[in-house]
Amino acid sequence: MTSFIAMLALLSGCRHGNDDVAPIVGNIAKSYYDNLLRGDYDAFVEAQHHPDTIPHSYKSQLADNARMFMAQMKEEHGGIASISVKRTEVDTLHHAASVFLLMRFRDNTEEQVIVPMVRKGGTWLLR
Repeated sequence: MTSFIAMLALLSGCRHGNDDVAPIVGNIAKSYYDNLLRGDYDAFVEAQHHPDTIPHSYKSQLADNARMFMAQMKEEHGGIASISVKRTEVDTLHHAASVFLLMRFRDNTEEQVIVPMVRKGGTWLLR
């Protein structure tokens, strides 16, 4: 019975924690995508979760992919004008979150993207 009560308290705490953590995680994801807007592709790659250290050449390829993505957005939409957080769903039990970002393009179109996040060592990273 005692363990049941402890489990309920833990679950209640996680639920309450979601309300506190969600805006923080959403803003972290937005800041990582703001790196793309500034052209800081290396910082965007550093914000991604990788199982272990990865070779510099692979990091360079990931940065090139981010650069190509931004070039494609410029070609198709005139570029990204702004990024905002629509909502964030946090699963504190599994140290994961889904951040719903709204990308507004310079051609006045919008696209919502879901950004999966994972918490590793106290830091929220792009998954």
